[in-house]
Amino acid sequence: MRVLLPVLVSVLAILWVRSKLDFGQVWSVLQKMHWQGLVIHGLVMLVGLVLRALSFSAIMGKRFSKMASFHGMNAGYLLNNILPFRLGEFGRAGLLASYAGQDVSFLEVFGAIITERTLDLVIGVVFFLVGLFLIETSIVPVWIAWLALVLLLAFMVLVTLGAKHRTALIARWRERHAGRAFMQKKLLPWLSDLLKGFDVFLQPGKLALAGFLLLLSWFAAFMELYMLQTELMTGAQWWWPFVVLTAGVFINALPSAPSGIGVYEFGVVWAYTMLGADAAEGLAIALVMHVYQFVIPSVLGLIGIYALGENLSNLVTQARVAQKESAGAEQD
Repeated sequence: MRVLLPVLVSVLAILWVRSKLDFGQVWSVLQKMHWQGLVIHGLVMLVGLVLRALSFSAIMGKRFSKMASFHGMNAGYLLNNILPFRLGEFGRAGLLASYAGQDVSFLEVFGAIITERTLDLVIGVVFFLVGLFLIETSIVPVWIAWLALVLLLAFMVLVTLGAKHRTALIARWRERHAGRAFMQKKLLPWLSDLLKGFDVFLQPGKLALAGFLLLLSWFAAFMELYMLQTELMTGAQWWWPFVVLTAGVFINALPSAPSGIGVYEFGVVWAYTMLGADAAEGLAIALVMHVYQFVIPSVLGLIGIYALGENLSNLVTQARVAQKESAGAEQD
């Protein structure tokens, strides 16, 4: 079921997209692309990746160089592109922790990655809300986006309190579960390391810098989509990327085949059709963006893995082991 369910989601998404259009029309739209536009699109995407790496570097502080953060981030994207279940985040944390040696633990890095993802989602939901307010007819109930924002902010408050009172919290749990060896030797040390990864919430300056850099990376992504709209779509509005990009990102979080095949295209085409755009033009844009999102981070990730002293086979194994250990800890 763990293997077949994501594949089934991707297949259903592909069938839905296929039912909405003729691929001959999509090819006609793609032929409008010029090589200059493809180069500029790739450069803008690279700027966005650099900004995201700088954001993570701001969260981690001096424990990793900016280049190591960049390599680790792209290695995580590579694993997400070739493996199911979002194993890239586990592989990224393991790679950076191994690179740092004894200076930082796996779960501390993983906590920092969760921090980055949380900030990323908050920014995405805010932009999605802006897009919904600009739409004359709502494509989804606005309260769903507001609920997502409230839950994300509540999570940020919760982990901030956990990081602030980490020592007292761990001591209290040690006392309460004094007779449970697994709790004492495994779970509580894991929890302590994870909460260390949220320390940036106690440092407003670093948190603001990380959030600002992520915001700039979103603007780079919006610029990518806007340029593609200008080249491939007729009648597109400047603010449509606020809705389309965030819809593609959020729907791509569903369990699916590696790299979100089919699911990403479904999200983008669905958003564009809800906005009144042509489905063939929407799919052409989705395909161009998805190819770039697969190729560029994957190539950079492969370089990054070896730059950090690891190889792809070992990293895949580490990611799977880390994911299984995490699942086992949750069950215990």
